[in-house]
Amino acid sequence: FNAVVYGFLCDTVKGTYLANQRPTVDKMTVKKTNLDKATDELIIEATVSDPDADSRIYKVEFFDSWHKIGEAFEAPFKINWTCSGTHDFDLTAKVYDELGATNKSLILKRASLITAINDYEKGKPQLNVFPNPSNGQFNFQFLHVDNRSIQLSIFNTEGKMVRKFKAQLSANSSSLLTWNPEKQHSPEGLYVYHSTITSGKEVTREEGKIVYQKE
Repeated sequence: FNAVVYGFLCDTVKGTYLANQRPTVDKMTVKKTNLDKATDELIIEATVSDPDADSRIYKVEFFDSWHKIGEAFEAPFKINWTCSGTHDFDLTAKVYDELGATNKSLILKRASLITAINDYEKGKPQLNVFPNPSNGQFNFQFLHVDNRSIQLSIFNTEGKMVRKFKAQLSANSSSLLTWNPEKQHSPEGLYVYHSTITSGKEVTREEGKIVYQKE
């Protein structure tokens, strides 16, 4: 019995093997496209990069908490998203490269958007907040609100809603809501408020900052 043995000679691979590196989300921004509606119409955009080559980016997915709200397959990686004006969102972006490697952004909360609003973006003021800063109670006086529905929400700087007043109909030209952070054992610091005044299809919104300091 004769056996035939076949031998194979393999060439040595020259060079250094480079493992695929994970892409990154460098920045995520949220821009409001409306200022006077009961909903937020947002443009959410992620700036991403890949250490191997930016051309290897496959897609970017966008999430509110665990819920996927959209995706983009080419730069600029952005989506349009509509949510309730009082919705306490936790936005993240997840980038994929063409080999399946992924990475996530930091969480962007509603408070980050509210505190970025400039004064000139607001319409005619219809809410007077006093005292501000305050060492106790804050007064939110709504102006020119006869027979209109008013609503107020307050957030801390981490984006958590700490107080939400139920929508109520104002019977007078002015209406007063009060909030005392000490009664809720809220710590000193910066808070943001979000107000909505509704009359039929007409909606006026106003957002701003308040400071709670005991002394």
